[in-house]
Amino acid sequence: SHPAGVQVFIFYWIKIFGLSEASLKFPFLIMGTASVYLTYALGKKWFGSTPAILSAVLIAVMQFPIFHSQLARPYSPGLFLVLLSSYYWIEMVFGEHRKKTVVLYILVSALAAYVHAFSLFFIFIQGLSGLLFLKKGKLRRYILFNLLVFLLYLPHIGVFIAQLGRGDIGGWLGKPDAYFIFSFFDYAFHFSKVFLFLFFVIVIVFPIIKYNRKKGLNKFRLLSISWFMISFLTAYLYSVFRSPIIQYSTLLFVFPYLLLFLFSFTSGMKFPLKMAIVTIIALVGFYTLLTNREHYKIMYTQGFDGIVEEYIDDIEYHKVKNYNLILHAPEHRMFDYYLK
Repeated sequence: SHPAGVQVFIFYWIKIFGLSEASLKFPFLIMGTASVYLTYALGKKWFGSTPAILSAVLIAVMQFPIFHSQLARPYSPGLFLVLLSSYYWIEMVFGEHRKKTVVLYILVSALAAYVHAFSLFFIFIQGLSGLLFLKKGKLRRYILFNLLVFLLYLPHIGVFIAQLGRGDIGGWLGKPDAYFIFSFFDYAFHFSKVFLFLFFVIVIVFPIIKYNRKKGLNKFRLLSISWFMISFLTAYLYSVFRSPIIQYSTLLFVFPYLLLFLFSFTSGMKFPLKMAIVTIIALVGFYTLLTNREHYKIMYTQGFDGIVEEYIDDIEYHKVKNYNLILHAPEHRMFDYYLK
């Protein structure tokens, strides 16, 4: 269901560094962690340090991004590359077309397109967004730069067409209900009313105390909320009217932009107050991560080892002497690895 980028990367990474969990997960952990900094760096460019650090600390303590940063799957690379692409996109659209910036934008955007269907979709929407802000002189070069991104993606176009023709991701998802976005917020904030209440207090109350009046913010607010809403509505409406594809994970790549938009109305605070708020967010986020979400229990007691433990418990409980054990997976090497 996913583009081939991460699978190709894993194939060669294993050949060099082996198949241990530590070595395989290492680059994904690094990219997930780096996304915290990129959220801050991007937010500071757009809205200033206060919205940037408030958004970054949430990315740092929420189970949503933490969970996906611990998996050797397309999600943390997609988040990392999308944020990095936006960082260079801003410099290119609202700054100068410096060679280094342009080359890095093209390479990072192409890599993001190879990672996940929704990181590819984001690169497409981001590319179109630039057309709204550039004048004729820069516009031609900008279109050329994005054509180069497309050219780098061409080797993968056969896979893309085949997956698009299939229409879904395997037929195992149900259609989302009308309350999907509210359920997503509940999930993102650890099903904690305290955590969610704290978030909305900061988003609603602090702009009243001191509104962010930095010049030129509205265009970045429009961009950030549009990028989130376009991605969400496209996935949601496709899921309702054609085939279900939307999951919470599909919103990971645009989730930082939603946070940046919501915090963009808060203005600079004095350092002690800012650190106090950041500390409270971190403590509440981490506490609910441990208690409401039971992260370390859920994250590390699942999968094949958990299945085997259940089998052992059942066999001992029922005092079964002769039994047959039937396991099913796409291929036996999965069991060879996990059961070991």
